[in-house]
Amino acid sequence: MHIIFVPRKCVLCERKLQVLGVYGDFSSITEYSPGFYVLDSDVISIEWPLSFREVQIENDYSSLYQCARSLMTFQCLFGIIPSVSGIGRSSKIVYDMIVKMRREINAMEPSIVPHVDQLILVDRSIDLLSPFIFQQSYEGILDEIYGINQTVIELPPEKFLQNNPDDSSSTGAGSRSVEPPTEKKRFYLNSSEDLYKKLRDSHYLTLGPILSSSAKSLTAQFDERKLAKTVREIRLFVDKMPYLQKLRTSQANQISMVELVREFTDVEEFHEMIYVSIFC
Repeated sequence: MHIIFVPRKCVLCERKLQVLGVYGDFSSITEYSPGFYVLDSDVISIEWPLSFREVQIENDYSSLYQCARSLMTFQCLFGIIPSVSGIGRSSKIVYDMIVKMRREINAMEPSIVPHVDQLILVDRSIDLLSPFIFQQSYEGILDEIYGINQTVIELPPEKFLQNNPDDSSSTGAGSRSVEPPTEKKRFYLNSSEDLYKKLRDSHYLTLGPILSSSAKSLTAQFDERKLAKTVREIRLFVDKMPYLQKLRTSQANQISMVELVREFTDVEEFHEMIYVSIFC
């Protein structure tokens, strides 16, 4: 006998298991609702990529229920949000679900001082044109070209061969040749990386000055070793070395990513596409 975890335990779910002929194989059916996934310091998501199709075409409101339930869990942890507004039919459905859930737990409603002043619900269906406009920020272009899935991006490995000092493919002369890697290079893109945080929302034409300023700052920090005279000053610099090496690797990776972006934005077809998205 086995235990099965389902996102939402309901009659339809149990009936589906009966139709498949596996209902009796489980000793217990338990509901496990993951709620929100934290993707960044200021981004949370229920990660339901097919929700728009399910709601608009299939009339399946499971994702809306999950959204409402996750918001209720959020309010149980951080206090009831005093002001809620929204636009669109799906926003109204989510709001009504939240109100119903609040009535059901009214007696147990937590008395926590609200950490969030306002909640705004926006239905994607009220504006179907914006998603078709080509993004022009650094992060947006990376997403358009290679796709960013849950903050992870996979890029061609040949651009990053020299960025890792431990990479066996960058060994010195005299060693036998090593086949270049074929597996894509994976990076996590979020606000924990200072340089990426500065670049992510910048227009693709302004990336050069930002990288130049970062390189000068990093060079100045490495040059501090020349000013270290006492043993204490030398020790302080040595203690900073792992952090500085991390910054150097980050800068090298971002420069390689910007080069990939430039290869895409420097072609005539890109400018024609931007022209069409703005004026048509």
